Amino acid sequence: MSNIFKRADIYSIIYEQKNYKKEVSFILNKLKKYNVRAKTVLELGSGIGGHAKYLCKKGIKVTGVDRSKSMIDGSIKDKNFINILGDIKKINLKKKFDVAVSMFHVLSYQISNNHVKKTFLNANKHLNKGSYFLFDFWYSPAVKNLKAENKQNIYKSKNIIIKKYVNVKNLTKINSVKVNYTFKVKEKNILKEKQFKETHQMRHFSLKEIKQFSKMTGFKFCESCELVTNRKVNKNTWGVFVVLKKIRSIKQ
Repeated sequence: MSNIFKRADIYSIIYEQKNYKKEVSFILNKLKKYNVRAKTVLELGSGIGGHAKYLCKKGIKVTGVDRSKSMIDGSIKDKNFINILGDIKKINLKKKFDVAVSMFHVLSYQISNNHVKKTFLNANKHLNKGSYFLFDFWYSPAVKNLKAENKQNIYKSKNIIIKKYVNVKNLTKINSVKVNYTFKVKEKNILKEKQFKETHQMRHFSLKEIKQFSKMTGFKFCESCELVTNRKVNKNTWGVFVVLKKIRSIKQ
């Protein structure tokens, strides 16, 4: 992967229609179902704090971890939010949290089995026994059924126009999709259009795989569903949401 999320301002404009508020409400309702009243949340892959913003509004203290300095620098400012530059697979914050979350398909950026396992183990390390880990990911049956496609979009704000071109390559042997982005950016009062590229390789998972990773890293698989709708997972559910419970600690 290269140059992932190089510009937080571009990211913010492209995803300004994403309903973070609704997703956070969904997460909190799931926690309520399991009788969890979270005071502290660890967010693995926190980005600019889209989810943290609404968690903080509920009085929850959120510690985010993200590997993109641009995203950290461009993240929200809130007294209940700390955003730390680091690798979600190995950062050690030397404290425990009530809940860990990892949203917007951050798990799908963990391409190898080793990276997936390390991510789960690090979540385990930062949770007390009986605490929960909630996340979403690309679902293999849906990716194979719906198929990622080449496309282009235009996004506009007051001072900028963004053209996003997407070229995809399905890597079927390793259950992943290589997504090549080209961004052409025209900013107000700047004559020359800027261009930059990013490559995101995304892994997709079956529920069987997620259950296997959960078992080997000290978690109990509780449930899966479609994010926000709560519908049963099917071949059209591109993004699956999962709830895991920590049942034992694993030495790393």
